[in-house]
This record gives sequence, C-alpha cells and structure tokens, in this order.
Amino acid sequence: MRKPVHRKLEVTTDHWALVSGRSPTDALSFPSERLQVIFNHTSTPWQDAVAHAHRESDEIYIVLEGKMVIAVDGELFDVAANEVLCVPSGTVHQLMDVEVPHRSLVLRSPSVNDKVEETPSESVTIARST
Repeated sequence: MRKPVHRKLEVTTDHWALVSGRSPTDALSFPSERLQVIFNHTSTPWQDAVAHAHRESDEIYIVLEGKMVIAVDGELFDVAANEVLCVPSGTVHQLMDVEVPHRSLVLRSPSVNDKVEETPSESVTIARST
C-alpha cells in the first residue's frame, strides 16, 4: 500500500518541481502512473521550442501568479492569474510566453509518455482568443 506524501512546495526563484508523476525527480515526489503535477515558480520567462500534443493525456494549466500565453490549435489564449486552460488529448498546443514573476500548476492525466512534438518547420497561423 502506498503512503500519503505531504510536503512544502519550494518557493525559491526559478524552481520547477514534479509533484507527482511516472518518474519522480526526488524523494518528495509522489510516484503516480495516473497523474502528473508540475509546479512552476520562476522569475525568468520561457517558452516551448515547438508545438506538441499528447496522444492520451488531457492537460490543465492553472496560473497562480503572472500569465501564460498558450497557442492551442492556432488560437492564442492569455491565461492570467486565477485562470485555467484545459487542453484535451490530441490537441496541438505550445507555450508561447510566460509573464513573470510566475507561479503555476500543470496537471496531466494519465501520466504516460505520450508527447508528440511537431517539427519546427510546421507553421501554424495563430489568432488571439477573445
């Protein structure tokens, strides 16, 4: 039987932590085949190099502080603090920008290795959502 895991989230600048997932990054990560949870806390903007999709997993972005700009099937979404964006499995998406300071949670289920990256030469026309 697995035991509960209780921990304090790191609040140091520029920190990324796998809270739960298939491949725990440290002894405090909760191993799970069903759920991946990532906690981001950064003062440095970043973005995905290429668009990608997940064959089986749904992905949810929850912004606690700052903003994420995410392209989903060619449409830009500004996801601000206290907002959520749900991306269904099979949907092409790309993190375009992160406004700092930034804190967010990214949840993906099931926690499987199903990421499929687009090739950099594939271009998508992007329209901003309203």
